Amino acid sequence: MKLKIFSMFAASLLMLGSCSEKEIAEVPVQTGDEIHFGPSTPDKVDTRTIYDTPQESEPDEEGNTYWYFPVYWEQDDEIAVYCPQASQPASQLVDYKITPDTDNPATSAAVTKIGDGAGLQWGSSDEHRFYGFYPAKAVLGTETDGRIKGNIPVEQKVVRWDSKAADDGTITYNGVPDTDLAYMFAYTSVKKSELVNNPDIPLKFKPLVTILEIIVNGPAENSSPIQVSNINVTGVSGNVALAGNFECLISDQSGTCTPLEDGTVTNRISISCYNNDKKKFITLKHGDKINVKAFIIPNEASIGTRQISITVSTVNGGAKTKTLQTDEIVAHKVNRVSLPALTSGGTNYWLSNLDPNIYLSELSLPGSKMSFSTTGNDGTEKFQTQSLETQFMDGVRAFVVQTKTNTTYDRSGSNTYNVKYATVNEKYTGSTLESILGKLKTLLDEAQSKNKKNEFAFVQITYDGATSNYDLNGGAERYWIEGIEYELNKLKNNNTYNIYTDQITPDTKLGDVGGKIVLKVNFNNGQTGMGQYIDPTATIPALFSTWTKGMDDVALYWGSPNENQTGRPEMHWYYSEATHIGNPNEASDLATKKNQISTVFQESVDKYINGTGHNYWFMNDIGGCYLSGSPTIPTLTADLNNYAVQLLQERTQNASLGIVLLNYADKQVDSGALYQSDWLIQTIIDNNFKFALRKASGTTNNAAASDASYTSGGSVIK
Repeated sequence: MKLKIFSMFAASLLMLGSCSEKEIAEVPVQTGDEIHFGPSTPDKVDTRTIYDTPQESEPDEEGNTYWYFPVYWEQDDEIAVYCPQASQPASQLVDYKITPDTDNPATSAAVTKIGDGAGLQWGSSDEHRFYGFYPAKAVLGTETDGRIKGNIPVEQKVVRWDSKAADDGTITYNGVPDTDLAYMFAYTSVKKSELVNNPDIPLKFKPLVTILEIIVNGPAENSSPIQVSNINVTGVSGNVALAGNFECLISDQSGTCTPLEDGTVTNRISISCYNNDKKKFITLKHGDKINVKAFIIPNEASIGTRQISITVSTVNGGAKTKTLQTDEIVAHKVNRVSLPALTSGGTNYWLSNLDPNIYLSELSLPGSKMSFSTTGNDGTEKFQTQSLETQFMDGVRAFVVQTKTNTTYDRSGSNTYNVKYATVNEKYTGSTLESILGKLKTLLDEAQSKNKKNEFAFVQITYDGATSNYDLNGGAERYWIEGIEYELNKLKNNNTYNIYTDQITPDTKLGDVGGKIVLKVNFNNGQTGMGQYIDPTATIPALFSTWTKGMDDVALYWGSPNENQTGRPEMHWYYSEATHIGNPNEASDLATKKNQISTVFQESVDKYINGTGHNYWFMNDIGGCYLSGSPTIPTLTADLNNYAVQLLQERTQNASLGIVLLNYADKQVDSGALYQSDWLIQTIIDNNFKFALRKASGTTNNAAASDASYTSGGSVIK
């Protein structure tokens, strides 16, 4: 049971009840007597309000009115009490549970120690100082005079979703928060000599955290419903500490708290709007609302005069961002933020809402499996239904282009290489690799023109064999890899294609590749095959790794596939890539395929926890087909997409997902939405906002321009 949060208009926090009176006899307090407590707080906590007309309190002495929020104890809520003058126990720290008064839950009927050990007992000193803290389990340690530690997580999970329908049929979805994040402290000092009959010692609790109560309003009248996937609070400028470990000194009654310099503090808070009970995202129609609470680390300096932004991610389109002036946010109060009506559609320029200083390998990118293997391209196995442009609009940023060569080249150099895209059944299309990259270049240029500076595309070029009626000096694989070298070097010298040409290292950042196409080549057979034909000192503008089997951890090179290259940073490519279920070299059955998927996701966590070099790139293949052709690709897609969504929505660890490839990688009704690709795409995108991704030190955020509907109206707090 947790501290229950109630409100007149919307749920909020922060006051506790007073102790009940008892008839007492005049008996002096004795050393060794057990100490009794009664918690209490002020009878109201005020907040600031935006856009909505507040329901006001009665005017105070200066004529000011406030919102206020009553808070009630729930059964078995726990507090910790520390008294350095107590004689017992030796730790001088004891946890107590609260029993609320049945007639008035704002008061406690009983405060009872937890466990079999002794409660706090009066010591020999006359003055006793008491330090109370809620919740008890958050007390990570104590030092002299009441120094305590706690944590505000980046991802603040909703305990449950409570929906309330109004008379007009509109619904408010209240995300019940984890009130263990509602940190409060109490301090009091008493003289034992002035007490009789061992009275309850009042602990007057005060709030430590700052709360943003965020109200997301549904779409305008006559607009289609919108699915909301995630709400993010991000520091825009300055060193805004929103989450992480902190330490509070409460001995002076001030409750002064300081973020710890231990690598945990970040400028981000994330709240998922995925309803785990119903296994779906919250959907808003006109008039509907989402109400959630974001708990900010207790520290006035983390707010100051800096800016924070609130970004609402939608399954239906791009993210909507609103910037708040933090000098209007009151520390230790509930600050109410009511956002404008959501709008749907538009290109999902989600990368431009991220800090450009995040390391490239830390990102989670939704990608399309065999991006051009569609009906229009005459593919036997159709992994996609939508165009490259539509995939990009729907948030996809990683693409797989399978290629093969033709027969027009002889190694004397009299003819040029001609590397063309090919579907998985080895049929040519009319699209060259060059033309495909040109389409991506146009999309990136459009993003740049709209000030979406962080957008980039990752393209993996793969091998689909070659025809055999030519000089097999080295075979088809040599012919293809040398063709790739020729083609990419030609593109490198042509600025019109926006190819990223600087060396990629573990320290390459998102901002470095903004507006560019990052190329990677998947080749076969390592030193015994393709790699040996390329000079180890080559500077081809691409990453290289080998495909060896369905899942592996292999070296990742820049500039050349030749393993003899030296002087370049060590990087790794940890992947699952099993296109054909039933092929023993890829995935022998569906269970093997799913195990590969879960293993790569877990490996990313392990590598994140155990290493700080951000030199691992991950790729996870959620797409593919059955080798036999049965069950069909649509059936497999629905199964694997649902499997991956559930895995990732239940994920709590801090780590990148890497590049995640899927069939039907779009959000269109007849494909992506039908097979929950839209959910999976958005879940992958949201992973970038849920966790504290590593980034270059000493940098600040560069916030993207807000959505137009969210820009209007000025500050959201007034």
